[in-house]
Amino acid sequence: MGPWRIDRRGCGVVVLITALLLAVMMPLVINPGLLGAADRAPLPPPPPVGSCVRTGMVVVPCSTAHDAEVAYTWTAGRNPSERLADGSRPDACRAKVAVYVGASASIPPASAGPDGWQWYPVWMAYASKLVAAPRAEGIDGLRWHACLVGPTQIERFTGVVRGTAALGSTRPAPFGICSDPAGYPGNVVSCSRPHTRELIGFMAVTEEMLNQSSPSGPPLDTEQAQQACLEMAGAVTGVADPTYGGRLTIGAQNVWPNWIQTSLGNGKMADLGLPQCYLDSTGDTLLVGTVAGLGAQALPLQSSG
Repeated sequence: MGPWRIDRRGCGVVVLITALLLAVMMPLVINPGLLGAADRAPLPPPPPVGSCVRTGMVVVPCSTAHDAEVAYTWTAGRNPSERLADGSRPDACRAKVAVYVGASASIPPASAGPDGWQWYPVWMAYASKLVAAPRAEGIDGLRWHACLVGPTQIERFTGVVRGTAALGSTRPAPFGICSDPAGYPGNVVSCSRPHTRELIGFMAVTEEMLNQSSPSGPPLDTEQAQQACLEMAGAVTGVADPTYGGRLTIGAQNVWPNWIQTSLGNGKMADLGLPQCYLDSTGDTLLVGTVAGLGAQALPLQSSG
């Protein structure tokens, strides 16, 4: 039997297989690793309550212009819009936002006028919205949700609105209710824009009003109502002289739609227009901010010329 003959192709195959085995096995020999099962990464948390955000839920300092404020949050996996036992699906944000801004508590009248007429401070004008986390922050369809609060008129603002519905609180201008009667008496504009009038109080419907048989409602003494409105203005602005030395005037009349129905006593009903309490700029000046909680600060006035 002659000497063994080595086939070059077979040798090449053996060398290749040996190299592949070494490439696979050597990393395991050097670093065998740990046994275990893959686990899902933690889900991103929602932004903290009180955060100020811009479009896309980008958190920014509240001292810079932003679109909304985070009033309440739900972590991923919790459904803020679950149906109740009766099958209804309540507004997930309305009550949460009301608590956040301080508008959920019952506010007593700040000033009482004649019998049956009571001034109440006007609520701040705000809107609520339910949003979900950006898709990039969700895993397997699980995403956090948040209630946002912002102005009813879409507008960026600076500052915060937490707790600012309380009487005498300072709040960002877009959350006030202002008007420029030059167009028509009831038109509403943002209080950050030039205007001549800001609504600060309203008459609430009382049992005395509903029990009246006269279409005019309880007797309204104009002088008493004006005095009560003046007291309301002092409570809202936080100063003893809410006219600021005559640069503002106080008004009490029905400007914005505010009607109730009262019985005429003969089976028929009549509309009763309820007045509002408001402040007007005087002369050729315009207001460019809210007077709520202004205190001793300078009036936000500019010339209309």
